[in-house]
Amino acid sequence: MNTLKQITVKSLRQNGWKVQVGHYRYHLGGLALINDAAKESVNFWGVGYDPKSGKTTVKITKGGIDGYGEALCHPEDNYNRKTGVGIAIKKAFQNWHRNKRAYSEKVNSPGN
Repeated sequence: MNTLKQITVKSLRQNGWKVQVGHYRYHLGGLALINDAAKESVNFWGVGYDPKSGKTTVKITKGGIDGYGEALCHPEDNYNRKTGVGIAIKKAFQNWHRNKRAYSEKVNSPGN
């Protein structure tokens, strides 16, 4: 059983992790990725978002070590934040463990 499926942003934060999440959508006026935080101002001008495709990013930090993960939604699939966060968290954890291992090897290498 993969325990990463049960990990949420809330549970990470409760356990002392710093977590940053970004959600991006394709803008119907072009192919540029637009952060969802700007959605209201963009919709004010009458330009919407493509319901399909998008990107979710997660950056986790603990012990001064960062991990980054991103989930890309296929252009034919509907964008889903929850699914994107789950995939991005898994990738961020994998990246964090690689970075932690590299840091440990650097600190413990001869000559340091």
